[in-house]
Amino acid sequence: MLESIIESGTSGFIVDSEMRGPTLADISCYTEVGQLGPKYLDCLDFDQYPMIRCWMRKMENLEGYEESHNPLRKFCEVMATQNGKNPFR
Repeated sequence: MLESIIESGTSGFIVDSEMRGPTLADISCYTEVGQLGPKYLDCLDFDQYPMIRCWMRKMENLEGYEESHNPLRKFCEVMATQNGKNPFR
């Protein structure tokens, strides 16, 4: 469903706004969807969703992205060292 929502617009974001950039809908959705990808929990393969992958890259290039995701990244690193495997898969 998210794939078709992004594909149906012209901006590459969830909502086609006048500012032609991400809206609160994108930020809120990425908070949930982005953590499922290989950078973090790695429990969902997005290979079959090219529009979502493109949207995720756009979101990851936003100012402040790295700083806001440091706690999640550290958590995932700790979890990955537990028993040498990803506990979320």
